[in-house]
Amino acid sequence: MTHGKDVEELTKEVILLKKKIESLENSNVRLISENKELLKEVELLSKTEQALIESDTIYRTLAENLTEGVAFGCGGKWIYVNPALLKILKIEKEEFINLKPRKIIHKDHVEDYVNMINCIEKGSPVEIFTGICQRGDGNEIWIRSYNRPIEWQGETGLIATFRDITENKQKELLAEKVTHQLLEENQLLKSKTMHKYGLAHLIGTSDKMQEVYDKMIRTVSIDDNVVIYGESGTGKELVAKSIHELSKRNKNPFIAVNCGAIPETLFESEFFGHKKGAFTGANLDKIGFFESADKGTLFLDEIGEIPINQQIKLLRVIEGNGFTPVGDTIIKTSDVRIIAATNRDLKQLVKDGIIREDFFYRIHIIPIQLPSLKERKEDIPLLVYHFTQKMGAKEKRVIPDHIIEKLQEHDWPGNVRELQNTISRYLAFDKVEYTGKIKDSLSNSDKTILFEEELQEKMSLKNLLDNYEKNVIQKILSKTDGNKSKAARLLAIDRKSLQRKIMRLNIVSK
Repeated sequence: MTHGKDVEELTKEVILLKKKIESLENSNVRLISENKELLKEVELLSKTEQALIESDTIYRTLAENLTEGVAFGCGGKWIYVNPALLKILKIEKEEFINLKPRKIIHKDHVEDYVNMINCIEKGSPVEIFTGICQRGDGNEIWIRSYNRPIEWQGETGLIATFRDITENKQKELLAEKVTHQLLEENQLLKSKTMHKYGLAHLIGTSDKMQEVYDKMIRTVSIDDNVVIYGESGTGKELVAKSIHELSKRNKNPFIAVNCGAIPETLFESEFFGHKKGAFTGANLDKIGFFESADKGTLFLDEIGEIPINQQIKLLRVIEGNGFTPVGDTIIKTSDVRIIAATNRDLKQLVKDGIIREDFFYRIHIIPIQLPSLKERKEDIPLLVYHFTQKMGAKEKRVIPDHIIEKLQEHDWPGNVRELQNTISRYLAFDKVEYTGKIKDSLSNSDKTILFEEELQEKMSLKNLLDNYEKNVIQKILSKTDGNKSKAARLLAIDRKSLQRKIMRLNIVSK
């Protein structure tokens, strides 16, 4: 019995042991399954960590190799700064990290920086800050930063890229200073050169002339080439001479050249000079226009008349490549400012193939358009007064208003030059005469000066004409105070012819 009982108990223990084994096996299976899940999670975490490490390495590599400065801040302090920014600010990393952002901003720009931070905190996606920062070595630089908000550990952080703009800013400030200085100089120049009748050699207060004056004054501070457009007789050479005298070249020569009067065969000799013996008739060395105008101004009137094959030679000199006098081998250079003038449309001449396009663009930098006299008739009274004063009439004439009105009614096809000649004839003959036709008498007695003495019935035609010619010459010599050169100009004859007439007619002059 006892033995049977032992077997039964042993069986129970075996069954219980089997259950425990089964339970352990089930636990192992569950543990293995759980371990597999855990291993998967560990593997995933490992991969994520590796990706983060790789990503962090990439971003750090990029940030630390950028030429622009990069910094990240949060909670009022810097968390990250790249080497480029440390180099820009010439500061150590530990010093920068512990530095409050405002501490490096110049006091004049702190308010701008604070406003930028406020805008970022209010949700602005990006803000640009430009201001002066103090570097670690004590020097100041201009920086420009682009600032963006970024979430960091539940807070709003700030990531910023910085660029040193000191060189560009200094150029910008210098340009502003130069511009301001030029404006002041122009105003000063205006105050010194503008008078109540006009500018420099020019007379007129009309709106059209004010536009011309403004352009002229703007050309004074620069040295670019100028083209003056205008009809014949509008005063293009006076404008050129005024620009020269107002410019920094005023102490150097002003050489005026009538391009239409130079034969093509003599073109190079006239402009570039020649050596003795270079050609038949070259008995002496000759200095050309370019060399004569060195450091000064070369005025090329009738620029549209220059032959196209000669334009390329002028272009070479204008571009600074120098010139060689005819018969010489030495290349010379000349520092000249070109002021050209024409009454033709140069752009149309380019289209017509008469002017080279490259030549046109080298001279046509600052165009000035002169108005015709009929476009500024309000200036006629001033011009009349100017000419009467300039011509030095012995008794200062005052032309009546009704005559001034008649002068203003005329179209003046010859422009200011025609007006000047008309006033010259008035001073000589007491008449206003346009192109030979007498329009009105300006003498107080309303008498002509056809004869100043009563006709004598027995006077021969020759004596009559001699008497008339003598009276005219005496009157003009009286008005010019005996100046024979002025008298000759008024009579439109040369001085030698006038001298012969004075001797023949026994005219006693001063």
